[in-house]
Amino acid sequence: MLDAPKPTSSINTLGTLGAAVDAGVLTCSPTASALALDEFPDDGLFFRTIASDSLQAAAIASLVEASGSSAAVIVYLDDGYGRPFATAAQRAMAANGTRVSAAVAFTATEDGISAAVDQVLAAQPEVVAIIADGASGPDIITAIDAAGPSSITYVVNDAIRRPVASAQPFGPQLASRVIGVSPLADAGAQQFDEALTALNADANHHFAHNAYDCLAVIALAAQSAGSSQPRDIASSVSAVTTSG
Repeated sequence: MLDAPKPTSSINTLGTLGAAVDAGVLTCSPTASALALDEFPDDGLFFRTIASDSLQAAAIASLVEASGSSAAVIVYLDDGYGRPFATAAQRAMAANGTRVSAAVAFTATEDGISAAVDQVLAAQPEVVAIIADGASGPDIITAIDAAGPSSITYVVNDAIRRPVASAQPFGPQLASRVIGVSPLADAGAQQFDEALTALNADANHHFAHNAYDCLAVIALAAQSAGSSQPRDIASSVSAVTTSG
C-alpha cells in the first residue's frame, strides 16, 4: 500500500523530509510553507498544496511599501524557518525601494526577546516586519510596543494571524496597528466547509482544503500513472495539477 505522509509545520517537514526521501516515500504537505523547502533535494518526491513563503515575503514587502515609510526593521525567529524568510523579505523590500535599517534575529526566550527589543528600538523604526510563529510573534510584538512608541506599525506573517491559545490578545490600540498577510484563499464557496462539518462537527477548518488537495492530487496522479509506485505517481503530479 502506498504510504504518503502529510507533515504539517515547516520545521516538522524540514526535520523529517530527508528520511522520507531516502526511503523513497512520496510526501505532500498542506501547510509547510518554508522557503528552505523551495530547493530541498527531494528527488521529485515532495510537493505541497500551500504557496512558498517567497510569496509571503513579497506581500510583506508590498505592505511595508504601502505604509509610506521609506525604512523598516525586520525581526525574525532565529531558526530554519525564520532566517530564509527574513532574507527573502529583505530582498523584496530592497527591490521595492524600502531601506531595511536593521534585521534582528531573536530566540523565543525572555533574554532573547529583551535583547531584540533593544536592537529594534535603537533603529527608531516607523514600521517593523515580524516573522515568527504563533507563540513568539505576539510575545515580541507586545514587548516592543510596551518599551517603544505607540506609533509603530507591525506587518506580520501568516503564523501570527492565528496566535496560539496561550498568547495574550492585543489591546485595541495595538491591534489597530498590526497588519498581515496570508496564503489562504477563499473563493466564497462554502460547500467544502459544510461537507466537512457534516462529517465532523468539531473539525478544524484551518488548511482543510489544502490537506484534502494533498490526498486528491495523489489519488489522481496514481490513476493517471496507472501505478501505486511513489516515483510513478510523483511523475504525474504536475500533469494532474496543471490547467485546472
